[in-house]
Amino acid sequence: MNLYELAEQSASIAKQNGFDDPTWDTLPMKVMLVVTEVVEAVEATTDLNKYGLDALSEELADIALRVLAILHC
Repeated sequence: MNLYELAEQSASIAKQNGFDDPTWDTLPMKVMLVVTEVVEAVEATTDLNKYGLDALSEELADIALRVLAILHC
C-alpha cells in the first residue's frame, strides 16, 4: 500500500468516526487538533500505570489518522 492509499483509507476511517474533511478554512484547526492528540499522547506516557499502553496506542493512532486525513484532503 502506498502513502496515498493509506491516506485515503485513513480519511475514510476518520469520516466513519465523525471527523469531517479538512477544508482550507478549517485547516489551521485540523492541524491544532493533531497537536491536541500529541499532548494527549504525552499525558498517556506520564503515568502508564494510570493510563496504560492502550491509551498511548490509541492517541498515536489518532495522530496518524488525523495527519493522513489532512494529507489526503
